[in-house]
Amino acid sequence: MKIRLLNPTDANSVLNIFKETWLDTYPNKDFWITKEHIIKKYEKKERYENIKNYISNFSDEKIWYGVEINWNLAWVWITNMVWDKCHIWAIYVLPQYQKKWIWKILLNKLLEFRKDYKEIYLEVWIYNDFAINFYKKNWFEIIKWSEDKHKIIDDVFIPTIMMVKQNKF
Repeated sequence: MKIRLLNPTDANSVLNIFKETWLDTYPNKDFWITKEHIIKKYEKKERYENIKNYISNFSDEKIWYGVEINWNLAWVWITNMVWDKCHIWAIYVLPQYQKKWIWKILLNKLLEFRKDYKEIYLEVWIYNDFAINFYKKNWFEIIKWSEDKHKIIDDVFIPTIMMVKQNKF
């Protein structure tokens, strides 16, 4: 297992990880989110270009990391630092690596990278019970049930919750 900063040549792999993770996790009848919505979101050429541009515009404030397992990119996390707070913008793990011991190891690595921040925030889709329970077991607390919604495509939205972990210095 190798953790490294992502570079623009990883854009296809990152797009694939995003798409596979979304297809595995986010279709939901209660919120009218279908696999077709997700496929449409990730088949847009602009999506690839946006990911490539985000990775290319590396800064200390927004950092894209990848985890290679057996020489393949399998896990992506993106952090954004604002006002002495770290916001984990996204964590995506290919379905075959989800719900396994690797999650705990990689979350600990991510938190170690960001140990100098007093608070670490993240958002989770409201119906992603596995992720919510996992973060709770790892010292994150729910601070806001959000009416804010993340637009995925067209007029389709996913409601989120905000969680925070207090770092002890």
